[in-house]
Amino acid sequence: SQLFFDQFLSENSLNGKSDEAIVNSLIKYLVDQPATRVLLYEFPQNETQAKYFMKNCRNPSNVFYVKCSKDDCQERMLEVGKDSPDYLPSSILSKKIRNFNEHAEKLLPLLRNSPTKFLELDTSA
Repeated sequence: SQLFFDQFLSENSLNGKSDEAIVNSLIKYLVDQPATRVLLYEFPQNETQAKYFMKNCRNPSNVFYVKCSKDDCQERMLEVGKDSPDYLPSSILSKKIRNFNEHAEKLLPLLRNSPTKFLELDTSA
């Protein structure tokens, strides 16, 4: 099964909550799922979430990091089209990219060095 983390946060009124509260809710949700494998999109969002999840749940078996330039992201978002529910205005997309880049400095080395299979996909090629 798959889970879009941003949607999970919204549906469970978790936006603005502490990382520990967010991850606890996610763990409780995952424990109740019948699927043995779950693909989590956009999780973890920072080092604290990653450490808390790995300490209190388990290490992920695979981590996929999709590397994409800001310009490529914005170009692809325009291809999605403004009428799509998946469309993000440029200002929101830029904020999400900036937030990711701020946390990536600590998060990516942590995930690369954890006992998991870390796969980096570069979309610029």
